[in-house]
Amino acid sequence: MSSTTPPSEVPEARRISRDALREAERLSGAQVTVVESQSLPTFSTIRFAGDARPAHVIEYRPDYAWAVDYLIVYHCEMLRRRVCAASSGPVDLGPSPTGLKAITGALSKAIAANMGPAAARQFATQLLEGVVVHLRSIPLALAIDSDIETELEALRETQRRVLAQ
Repeated sequence: MSSTTPPSEVPEARRISRDALREAERLSGAQVTVVESQSLPTFSTIRFAGDARPAHVIEYRPDYAWAVDYLIVYHCEMLRRRVCAASSGPVDLGPSPTGLKAITGALSKAIAANMGPAAARQFATQLLEGVVVHLRSIPLALAIDSDIETELEALRETQRRVLAQ
């Protein structure tokens, strides 16, 4: 679709995703770039702007290009919620030193003899980080998808197809 397409001819889903991108950029103060990426292990992701990355990057696999408007809206909502949460102060959701020590100790008793202390510590870190990511991401993802399903009829069928896959 060219940039000269009259607004009345832009599909509703495309208009919604463009609005979501503009709002995400306004709220975060950083550009949001959308790119295809062959190497993703999942159908899409967002990489948030930071010290080494001046823009937020939404990546999606080319075989999900048919769902790009839904994926943009989904990740822009992730970004919006992150920005709004950050405005209330930083929250550290990483594994605590106490938790890491406890799980490393438990692993040491069970499997460190086979892994060695360094490998057991690395495994403990990966395990805790994975749990934290799931505790943070799954409820948020469910809430975002619930909002999309309820409020954005133009994306509903695409959302259902993506979730079914």
